[in-house]
Amino acid sequence: MAKPRTTVISERVYNQNQSWYFKRTVKVGTHKLRIRIRRNAYDFQSSALVERWDGDKWRNVCSAPIMECECRRVSYVQNGITAAHFENDHKRLLKEALAIVN
Repeated sequence: MAKPRTTVISERVYNQNQSWYFKRTVKVGTHKLRIRIRRNAYDFQSSALVERWDGDKWRNVCSAPIMECECRRVSYVQNGITAAHFENDHKRLLKEALAIVN
């Protein structure tokens, strides 16, 4: 069976409130998924999660502690942070979410 195509709907990487934020919304088959990673100055205020659009609202599918993420090395005071700094975490989280929703 062919692997469903992933289409990026939107992507944002920005620095705000002592955090780097990564948000990517994708469509995979019939599923719309949003990957959100917040790398805050403090680990306990950081998060990595995937949500699925159910037609009414975003619902949590899976999450991971920031210490399991490669982006834990990112600091809010760094300049030049791009989506590439979050790419491996995005792939891992998306793979886990797809295993759950399919």
